[in-house]
Amino acid sequence: MTWESVASETTREPLQIVEVDLDYVANGPATMASGALGYKTPATTDDAGTTGLEVTTKTRRWMSRHARPTASLAAIPCVQSVSISAEEIRIARGLGFFGQATVSLVDFVDDDRNEDPFYSDASRSGVDHSAGTYFGKLVARTKYWTGRPIRIIEGWIENGTYNAANSITRNYLVRDIQGPVNGRFTVTCAGPLQLLNLDQKQTPAPSRAKLLVDLPADTTVLYFTQVDDPDGMLPGSGDPDMYARIGDEIIKLSLSMGAWTITREQYSTLADDHSEGDTIQPCLAYTDEPIADILEDLLKTQAGIAASYLDLTGWADEADKWLRLYNLNAIISEPTKAMDLVQELLEISACLLWWDDESGKVKLKALRPALSTVATLNEAQHITSAVTTSRKMEDRVSSLDVMMVLINGAADVSETKSYRVRVVGDSVGHGTYEHKTAKIQQIATRWLDRTQTALAVRASFQTATQLQDGRVTYTFEGAAKDATLSLGDVIAIESRDLIDTEGEVVTQKAMIVKRDIVAMGSKYRYTAERFVYTGRFAYVTDDDVPAYADATESQRDPGWFLSDTDGTLPNGDPPYLLG
Repeated sequence: MTWESVASETTREPLQIVEVDLDYVANGPATMASGALGYKTPATTDDAGTTGLEVTTKTRRWMSRHARPTASLAAIPCVQSVSISAEEIRIARGLGFFGQATVSLVDFVDDDRNEDPFYSDASRSGVDHSAGTYFGKLVARTKYWTGRPIRIIEGWIENGTYNAANSITRNYLVRDIQGPVNGRFTVTCAGPLQLLNLDQKQTPAPSRAKLLVDLPADTTVLYFTQVDDPDGMLPGSGDPDMYARIGDEIIKLSLSMGAWTITREQYSTLADDHSEGDTIQPCLAYTDEPIADILEDLLKTQAGIAASYLDLTGWADEADKWLRLYNLNAIISEPTKAMDLVQELLEISACLLWWDDESGKVKLKALRPALSTVATLNEAQHITSAVTTSRKMEDRVSSLDVMMVLINGAADVSETKSYRVRVVGDSVGHGTYEHKTAKIQQIATRWLDRTQTALAVRASFQTATQLQDGRVTYTFEGAAKDATLSLGDVIAIESRDLIDTEGEVVTQKAMIVKRDIVAMGSKYRYTAERFVYTGRFAYVTDDDVPAYADATESQRDPGWFLSDTDGTLPNGDPPYLLG
């Protein structure tokens, strides 16, 4: 059976399972050299003089407190509640609102039989195993939880049996823990993007390197000191493309004969006299780099998000189809929040980035045409509530201007005067019989050069077109069988609550931007934003797709086929419209 089929059964019992992977020393000793007892966790393993320690992880599993125990699950029934604040994406805004989950667990007296790996060892002969509580001892022995993988699983016990295949798993990382206090232990968890945003990690990292001597404007040899700098704040030898900033000048560095040789006046900056003690700030430079590669570098290399959390294959596919023109150039000469740089890229490319908790991946999607084979949700089969329409006029945009082409690589990116070009967006939605007043917004980008004005026009047009009437969203509830719909999916909504000027039901195309749990295992609330795309495009079929008459429906759509001379396709279908 599948998750959807079990969801429709009346004999099922909803079940929530929480799993967390905590650090574990596989070969940790029972007793340390100091005489302290070891529990195979880093906090209780004295590795002084000990070599070959194997640090891995051990999974703790807890389940709904009132669910019937099932031997096949091997979980402790102590989950009091799980509260999930869903991730929300915002079309034409890049990053949305980060989701998170809070798990409340009931603490209890525990004899340590299953937690102490040396429970029966002679070293425990004087230990009172009845002392302390389960979570009290777990936290004392495992102090570091932040960033550890945690999974929240929605499933069922069906006829007394739990089947993991009939469940949905939501993946997070531990944000923090509280307690135990008054018999409760609380774990808050989130996706890696939220943790990165909270951490406010900067790239390039702030430098502690200083000039050892004065550096006159005509000098090309650099002497500096790196104070307490184990990570290497300046570039390694032999890298021909490393840059640094001193004051308002950017220089290029190369190592020769043990000394740093520099090229002055890089990125349109001017040579200047610099003084002993001035900071040498390494820069982060990108030259003709694909946008997906830049995002990967920012999140993985610069910010430290594990590659396993990034949907790199999906990113590459999305970029290959829709973002081929986005080969970008930029130099970041001042420490900047990594998430701010990501937001800049998303704004100028009209892309969305979010944490998909079910796949456990950061997803990337371009604002692009929705293909005609989208799922249709209607009141007869899918929608179980009224469809309510919400309009946020504060998000209205009638024109978006783009500031681009920095005057030099050391200019203040937040200042309008730092840019050479201003692309004025077309005005939409504020004529005499429309919204009357204009609402103009502006973004500034360091990522586009003079040859990429068309990309600025595209970002301006797509944002204003999407938001000319504000942010229009539709909220409705649906049964669990439709819970496989994911963020970013474009759907068609058919409802008597959505009508045209003549009172007839219309089909509204929208993108799912949020999914909330109303009742675990039975009901979900969806928020879908009206999806507008009016750009021109043509999608050419792959080489192995047969002629139209022999192609399957999935091969035909998306596809581009030549019509016969009478204007119809070989089987008589009307021709495809290229918008």
